[in-house]
Amino acid sequence: MTPGCVLIAGARGRFGRHAAAAFAEAGWTVRAMSRSGAPGFENVEPVRGDALDPDQLSRAAEGADVIVNALNAPYPDWPKALPKTTRALLAAARASGATLLHPGNVYGYGTAIALPTPPDTPYRPDTRKGRLRAQQEMTLRAAAEAGEIRCIVLRGGDFLDTEIAGNWYDAHMTAGLAQGRFTYPGPLDRLHAWSFLPDFAAVAAGLAGLRDALPAFAAFNHPGHALTGAELMALTAKAAGRPLRLRAFPWWALRLAAPVWPMGRELLEMRYLWTTPHRLADPRLAALLPGHAPTPAEQAVAAALAPRLGGGGSVAARAPLPVPGARARPA
Repeated sequence: MTPGCVLIAGARGRFGRHAAAAFAEAGWTVRAMSRSGAPGFENVEPVRGDALDPDQLSRAAEGADVIVNALNAPYPDWPKALPKTTRALLAAARASGATLLHPGNVYGYGTAIALPTPPDTPYRPDTRKGRLRAQQEMTLRAAAEAGEIRCIVLRGGDFLDTEIAGNWYDAHMTAGLAQGRFTYPGPLDRLHAWSFLPDFAAVAAGLAGLRDALPAFAAFNHPGHALTGAELMALTAKAAGRPLRLRAFPWWALRLAAPVWPMGRELLEMRYLWTTPHRLADPRLAALLPGHAPTPAEQAVAAALAPRLGGGGSVAARAPLPVPGARARPA
């Protein structure tokens, strides 16, 4: 492993916060870039700036060994935001010589996503967001294969976070926990890919430490946890210490709102991920990172549920949160 200096672009976002902690834990010098310049992490240097501005990002990346893309935007903004993000990241990586670490997802595999899905599975996107994410990765890959940059892509499933951050699990599935409800957006017997964010960030930091031994473009899939809805509900009930009643996610409400609510249309496009079984696989990670012990699913779900739990294990009442992605994440 070779630690160095890492710049995290979008350090106040979900992945950014965990990446800052994981890289600091691994002994890196961490620069956390955000518009506020105050990420609030120990042993991390805050950098104020707009990471979507190529010049500002390039200045912040001077002397860095790795740039982590932790930038995010609401779904409706992707057609404009993703190309702008890619241009800024490429400019900074070219100018600094830093390896770019990019978090990917399963969208590029399309609605016929394989089970299991290894990292060399061809991309066949057939949704708008899938095409946008696939194009972003292809642009990064082309730059790496042309010798312009070095790039590591780590693809993950839906996030399980350790705080209420607007993910599917914390924003909707467990929003009615105080009333004994568990809301699920698909059939209970289909596998769904999940990545526990602290694990995902730790693997990202580990791969960054191996950057000099990896190809110019190296793509990995984070296996995380593939859970059926029934398994996730059972783990949630166990962590909550009470039985739960199933409630179906109100897709009908999104269909009604879609003509006037762009986010509703964007979420409906990705509904197939809750009806199509999928599981990410990559046996190379265990060999490359033998010191990484994935958090067991039971512990990961309990940690993700903890923000909704009150003293003594009882469920604390909280208002339901907006649909995931409905608002921009801090960058």
